[in-house]
Amino acid sequence: CVQQKGLGIMDAEALKYYMRLMYTCEKGKSGDNWNQSEGIRLCEADILALDRTFRNEVEENFQKARKIRIDQKILRWDKMHAVHIGGMSAIKLSYLRQLGTNAPVEFVQYQIGDDDRMHYLSFSYRECERDRWLPDWVKIQGTFKLVKRND
Repeated sequence: CVQQKGLGIMDAEALKYYMRLMYTCEKGKSGDNWNQSEGIRLCEADILALDRTFRNEVEENFQKARKIRIDQKILRWDKMHAVHIGGMSAIKLSYLRQLGTNAPVEFVQYQIGDDDRMHYLSFSYRECERDRWLPDWVKIQGTFKLVKRND
């Protein structure tokens, strides 16, 4: 997880802004995910089912948070869809969320299948700081590449 410079030392300037970049990878079995040489093997109905599943997971997590008095809600949900990022096939998930009365936060995630692995590249930032962070996000997307493994 990468956050803005100075946040870890509680730098007052860094605390004025919010951005989070995360990369995670889940390993499964061969054939669990699409292979980049073949592209996404999901039809529109499959993607819509995934969209419903992810939205339900997010809403359930927000409901659990409300039980401990953390008021978080979805303000906008963008339908998942297939995209290309850095020449790779991916599924894009994005939504706008809000915690209490704080500024709304944009969340974007690319799910990039690679046979036995699913790579998740996620980026979130305050909607009002879009102009500050979007140029960095565009650069990051252009540099993200999967490297052939020998395992």
